[in-house]
Amino acid sequence: MEKKQAVVGDYVVTARIGSGSFAIVYKGYHKVTNVPVAVKAINKTKLNPKLLENLESEISIMRQINHPNIVKLYDIKKTDKHIYLMLEYCDGGDLQHFIKKQPNGVVTEATARHFLRELADGLHVLWSLNLIHRDLKPQNLLLTEPSATSSLKIADFGFARHLESTSLAETLCGSPLYMAPEILQFQKYDNKADLWSVGTILYEMVVGRPPFNGANQVQLLHNIQRDNVRFPKDLPVGRDAVALMEGLLVRDPKRRISFDQFFHAPFLDRPPPSSAMLLCTASSTPSSSSILKTSVPVPPPLLLPSPSSQLPVSPDLVPISMSSLRINPFKTDLAASTSSAML
Repeated sequence: MEKKQAVVGDYVVTARIGSGSFAIVYKGYHKVTNVPVAVKAINKTKLNPKLLENLESEISIMRQINHPNIVKLYDIKKTDKHIYLMLEYCDGGDLQHFIKKQPNGVVTEATARHFLRELADGLHVLWSLNLIHRDLKPQNLLLTEPSATSSLKIADFGFARHLESTSLAETLCGSPLYMAPEILQFQKYDNKADLWSVGTILYEMVVGRPPFNGANQVQLLHNIQRDNVRFPKDLPVGRDAVALMEGLLVRDPKRRISFDQFFHAPFLDRPPPSSAMLLCTASSTPSSSSILKTSVPVPPPLLLPSPSSQLPVSPDLVPISMSSLRINPFKTDLAASTSSAML
């Protein structure tokens, strides 16, 4: 007897491909167009009010953006117990998995440049909208195919938020290995926190591991405070790549390079991304003929957590004071007093 397939709205669910604390992700397809989708099934009964608020924020953000380097949200279905997000399916897995499968667990300089360009294009849209992702990491960067020339798409906007101009966020969130030190210290921060994460991602692509590690968050922050960014002597990349990592991995966000400097970085070796933003409303029928609107006004503020609230974090994460550090800036006139160490 043929097994009955699960159906959610206009989508057929075929196979489970991943899971987390609050959600299970399935592969599926649209009944009419046969376009493959990732169906993210979120159990509402496991979400406290704050997590539910974060989810609504994620949905609001993803419904606004249609860009080739950001995972598309096609449709949303809600029941009493679940919320289903019909997302663009990326057949190549995530960037971390791709890195680990490469010889010696690192990618070539050309591949790192390609993926960083893709990431920069997606980040340019978020930056233009005053959005902070706050959880950039290789696991949240999805590939359309398992190749060095694959398109890369930013995913998982569960921690993202809209940041009003001149304002700073206070909420602790993200993945510690890729989290900016100002967030780890419970300091106020802006979208430059995402640039630190970009630096850790580039470092992991060419070195094979994050730039800093630790047995727990406390030890991790201590290592960030104590250690310089270290590069292997046989690092297979040129000076432009190293200079960019040095500029991104600056502990003091005021001295960290700006988004404009990042977009113009010599390592990217191309003109900066276009200022045009692609925004849309989620479509219930995924199709390659979706209409994209460019240069539309910035949307109103999204549903956000209150500034004083905190997302769930490990109980052993505590603020630690860091000593004043002077880091070699990238393309600035600030004095340099700390250089990168070589292993």
